[in-house]
Amino acid sequence: MNQVILKGKSARDVELFKTKSGNPVANVTVAIDRMNAKGDKLQTDWVKAVAFGDLAEKLTEIKKGDTVFVVGNIYTRDITTPERLS
Repeated sequence: MNQVILKGKSARDVELFKTKSGNPVANVTVAIDRMNAKGDKLQTDWVKAVAFGDLAEKLTEIKKGDTVFVVGNIYTRDITTPERLS
């Protein structure tokens, strides 16, 4: 099972754009505070989230600093840059 539930603050206003075929896509960065492993210092994780379609258009109401909940799946990808090639 791959499901995540996150609560944090929007790091900036939601960015909305459209694909070549006209489908809306929204990007939001969520700042999530947590205590470090020793429990003596607050750290912030920055999580990027993407929404599509009608949901993407509704997310434009989110502004920097708003509390947001993200429910979805985590996807990872490898990015190969010329610097990493040997």
